[in-house]
Amino acid sequence: MKKIVLSLIVLLGTLTAASAQNWSVEVGLAYPALDRLSDGDVSGRIYSNAEITFSRPHAVILPTLSVSAGHQIDNTPLCVRMNVFFNAAFNTLNGGPATLKERETIWHFMPELRVYYRKGETVNLYGSVSAGVRTRTFKETIYGDTVGKTDCRFSWQVSPFGMEIGGGMFYANMNIGYGWTSGLLAMGLGYRF
Repeated sequence: MKKIVLSLIVLLGTLTAASAQNWSVEVGLAYPALDRLSDGDVSGRIYSNAEITFSRPHAVILPTLSVSAGHQIDNTPLCVRMNVFFNAAFNTLNGGPATLKERETIWHFMPELRVYYRKGETVNLYGSVSAGVRTRTFKETIYGDTVGKTDCRFSWQVSPFGMEIGGGMFYANMNIGYGWTSGLLAMGLGYRF
């Protein structure tokens, strides 16, 4: 509990300091989630048994939580941002006598370059490119045994079109692109400090 409270204090202090230094700081929730559990493919699973055929997955996918800090470069349409994304997903697959339970958590640490095509009071249009690191922890439980693995990989996202709607602190956003963090289409809500 102490670690959580300390982490929240450090996060709040960092957000306050960044916003005071002419940086925009944002917190948001968005879909699609970053998981790979909902595709129904069991070939990449840690546990494999040719005698068990698993049903379609019953995944619970949480929305992606993001924290971003960005700085608009003076007299340009460019904004440099640092993004942190977190996602978790839970899944159950039934296969006769066996039940396979999965849990996946993913963190992305992604610097981003954003180009604003249009900045208005209530509507902003932009494109962005980002690249960074993705860490993924995947755990499976079957027959009471739990196995897991963690990997770290290169992560990227290219979004040629994005839109933010809303004035002041609250906004809705949507972007179209391709990559690990938001796929083809993502929509969400955010709050600016």
